[in-house]
Amino acid sequence: MRVLHVIPSLDPSQGGPSTVMPQIAKALVQQGLSVDVACVDPIPTPDTPPPFTQTTAGGYRILLFGHNLGYLRFSWSFFKWINQHARDYDVIHVHGVLTLTTVIANRAAIMSDVPLIVRTLGILNRWGMENRKAFLKKIWFHFLEKPLLDRAASMHFTSQEEDLEVGRLGIQAPAVVLPLGLDMRAFENMPDGTAFRHRLGLSDSDQAILFLSRIHLKKGIELLFHAFAALRKQRSDVRLIVAGDGDPRYVDTLKVLSDELGISEALCWTGFLGPTERLEALAASQLFCLPSNSENFGIALLEAMASGLPCISSPEVALAQEPATLGSVDVIPRDAEKWTAAMASLLADPERARALGARAINVCREHYSTEKLGMNLSRLYSELVSKQSEAKSLPNHTPSATTTSHQSTQETVPSSIASGPTSSSKRGFLSQITPVILTWNEGPNLGRCLAELTWADQVIVLDSGSTDNTADIAARYPNVQWHQRPFDTHTDQWNHAIDLAPTPWVLTLDADYVINADLVAELNALAPPSGLNAFEACFRYCVFGRPLRSSLYPPRALLFRRETCRYIQDGHTQLLDAPGTTSQLKTPISHDDRKPLSRWIVSQDKYAILETDKLLSTSNQDLRLQDRLRRTGWAAVPATIVYTLFVKRTILDGWQGWFYTLQRTVAEILLALRLLEKRLDP
Repeated sequence: MRVLHVIPSLDPSQGGPSTVMPQIAKALVQQGLSVDVACVDPIPTPDTPPPFTQTTAGGYRILLFGHNLGYLRFSWSFFKWINQHARDYDVIHVHGVLTLTTVIANRAAIMSDVPLIVRTLGILNRWGMENRKAFLKKIWFHFLEKPLLDRAASMHFTSQEEDLEVGRLGIQAPAVVLPLGLDMRAFENMPDGTAFRHRLGLSDSDQAILFLSRIHLKKGIELLFHAFAALRKQRSDVRLIVAGDGDPRYVDTLKVLSDELGISEALCWTGFLGPTERLEALAASQLFCLPSNSENFGIALLEAMASGLPCISSPEVALAQEPATLGSVDVIPRDAEKWTAAMASLLADPERARALGARAINVCREHYSTEKLGMNLSRLYSELVSKQSEAKSLPNHTPSATTTSHQSTQETVPSSIASGPTSSSKRGFLSQITPVILTWNEGPNLGRCLAELTWADQVIVLDSGSTDNTADIAARYPNVQWHQRPFDTHTDQWNHAIDLAPTPWVLTLDADYVINADLVAELNALAPPSGLNAFEACFRYCVFGRPLRSSLYPPRALLFRRETCRYIQDGHTQLLDAPGTTSQLKTPISHDDRKPLSRWIVSQDKYAILETDKLLSTSNQDLRLQDRLRRTGWAAVPATIVYTLFVKRTILDGWQGWFYTLQRTVAEILLALRLLEKRLDP
């Protein structure tokens, strides 16, 4: 089998993905596959026409193309080559998104009818999409990236956390979760770290704490500096090694911060470290810390675990939250005081530190080896190729016809890899969930909602005094427990309803929400670890039963631990106060409201009154950009029309899209009128 891997860069200074790619390729060669790795890094001999081919010691080929637009990783020579040679391969595995290289590769695979697998590298995680050029990323994703990803044979995620986070974006392609691996042989004979310590000026008594990763805003280095400064006041023998490279301007801001905190003399800046130096740094240290804001996997943490170092990680590092890893890493919330205490505790208890490191080595050997990753990927490729061949043998076959609609994960994941049931009949995690619904005259909606909840032992319906046929509809379902309570606020109503649930987890639904079998299967397969207290879902907004391409309807936390989470009021709506970690469900929920338009307008006016009070009572700096626009009393109205029609692409949804756009515009007009009313007649 011939496999092409495409990655924008193999430069190790670019971080974990570039470091791991050679290990993936080598592992696949060991499984008997023919592997090429294409990237757009500069060609070492400019006079040589691309692709510049190198055969590695691992038995795979590297194809270098050079790039014409560095930031977007565009290469004209790669564009021509991939469109000519995509059909030469049985599988194309693309690593990365939001670059022209990956878009070009995705399109070439789809047009050539070659099974496409895409690994997103965490770029589509919430933190990555909402920080730095967030608006441009959203436009790029919706118009260039998502239409291609929807047609991929499989999305490759390296952790359950990444799968759940990206799920909110509604990508239609099936997904598989395969963690990365390390060649453990490199860690069996660790170098002596003494020489490395001496080069940094560390004494034999110094306790070295290591940060080893790309220096980037998302890595949480500022938090680590504050925690280290507090630790330094407790014991003067600690030193912090900052190993890695990044934007010089950002590095300068960190050095200024270290001066302000008074820890400059206790820091050791190493710059970028090659493979041998990385091992030396790990061997020279007593503790490893990675307080990232977001990591789709965490290869630096895996390397530290493989070396036997005791490790501290934030919950946002997906590897630290994986079930197989639990108990081998100290997972500490991103709070400087808690990190200071965690570092002090491990340094003061060498016995526990050694035990933590020993468990980490065993976990790496058992669950995160390159051999296991190679076998799993090889099996996945074989199943996708087989499935593609079967599809081509069918009459009226068109390219990628088998991947244009959403399928459950189990349809593409090898049986030895897949986790979770394919139907609710297995009664896994579903037995711990009680759906909870609030109603008031929801006759047009409630039946469709309850029809998809027959898997639940009980469904709690809390009614606010309906006068239509809501009660009659609820009575048709034997698993529904009917309750009534006079309405005061949505917050109090929800909190009362969840207190009625008998199970540890509740699923809070509006009566116009409709879930499907894929979501039921996903819920049943969940195994949330301790500290993960809530799951958020995204929505497929429907107008008269037809789903739109996208909408302004935000994701919502609706599956959560009953004992730890409560609702709080926020303007016209309520928010879930969920301590600990919140994850994302992959499968979207349909929002399909069939109540009359007149009812919707009355409701929106009530919401506008509540939202007006919130906007006028909140300081400007505490408001989001969209709320600042709303507060003006006019700017949000034209912005909503443009944003909904063209950014959210409802202009492509025909009359349903225009109906939705007008609805959202009317809602903003009502809010603007209420704001002006308040200002003109306070």
